[in-house]
Amino acid sequence: MTNYFESGILNQVFRGISLTLPSTGVFIGLTSDSPSESAPADNELSGNGYARVHVPTGNFTAPSADGNGHKVENNTAIDFPTATGGNWGYASGVIITDASSGGNVLMKGDLTTPRNVLDGDTFRFSSTDLDVKFD
Repeated sequence: MTNYFESGILNQVFRGISLTLPSTGVFIGLTSDSPSESAPADNELSGNGYARVHVPTGNFTAPSADGNGHKVENNTAIDFPTATGGNWGYASGVIITDASSGGNVLMKGDLTTPRNVLDGDTFRFSSTDLDVKFD
């Protein structure tokens, strides 16, 4: 989780200050490094057709036990636009945000299999490839 989301949850639970969450889904983005908690979108990929992908609510599984915690997974493929006019570069991190650009990053993590996204490539999370886990 990011500092923004951690603070929002703590304020909601312990101080009664509402945390505004996206009601229609989240946006998934890619970064060129391991996203930090304080500035997770600083190295988000850009250019050559890159855009965050909207994933509607309901496109994730119900929470299930996973080791010492619980997780949800995408239950449909998440396809980014095709890189056009050049490479996107090295994708090694993922961010989950509340907006198609700018906005707030809620969660972040490292890709299990980082890779270069080259001109003509379409980056994809196949069904169940994007796990969001709380321990």
